[in-house]
Amino acid sequence: MSLKRRALRRTKTLRRDTETLEVVKPGRISRWKTWLSAPFTRQFWEDVLERSEDETLVDAKLLSYAYLEAGVIEMIGALVAYFVVFFKNGFTPSDLRRAQAASAQSINYFTSSSPDFINSRGEVIPASKQVDAFGQAQGIVYLSIFIMQCFNVFAVKAKFRFPFGKSIVANVYNFAGIVAGACLGMFIVYTPPLHVVFGGSFRLSPLYWLIPVAFGVLLLAWASIRVLLLRKGIEQSRVKDIKGLMMFPTMRTMSMRSRHSAK
Repeated sequence: MSLKRRALRRTKTLRRDTETLEVVKPGRISRWKTWLSAPFTRQFWEDVLERSEDETLVDAKLLSYAYLEAGVIEMIGALVAYFVVFFKNGFTPSDLRRAQAASAQSINYFTSSSPDFINSRGEVIPASKQVDAFGQAQGIVYLSIFIMQCFNVFAVKAKFRFPFGKSIVANVYNFAGIVAGACLGMFIVYTPPLHVVFGGSFRLSPLYWLIPVAFGVLLLAWASIRVLLLRKGIEQSRVKDIKGLMMFPTMRTMSMRSRHSAK
């Protein structure tokens, strides 16, 4: 019934003159009024949100993976690397919050003209070290996003297969892109003249790269778990065999087959 009602609604009703039976076209104002009022009707959104057999470029599964699964893992990885770098330079999260709150009193830290900062451990951190710590934290965030995205290149290929094996790594252009991106990222983070625009510091230790690498491995592990869940969902959606139903050939079916073959 709903299909008939939808088909009738989409079929335009033509008004005709009662005497000449000619089609009376709606006026321009009437067409504009119908166009403007359409988004405020229930039928409009039913038609827009109606599922079709066409290929969907962005669906709920893709949005879930991008923003709720891989996106959250990469966000946590970048934040962990950011705070670890600051902690190694003498700033705890509470120190960073206190430094941020000081801006309300026109005291700006992490600049070349900043006053000395006394952290929670009683250590005095001069302006030069503040600027360097801030640059290192910025640089590790940039590199963390890139490194985790390198793992994501292979994780997104794992729909019903695990993100491992020859078929996943067969495309050499993926590795060429990773190498080119790594060269560009290192050049931006570790080149002093570019720090004015992008931030960064040449004192950033490569040991901090291990943090996003660990989260990249976690991303591959989650992609593998996701493959198992998708496979299980497909198996559960299949029509299961009826218990007790024995689909074996009988004497009748065998005799019918022999007759047809004889003909």
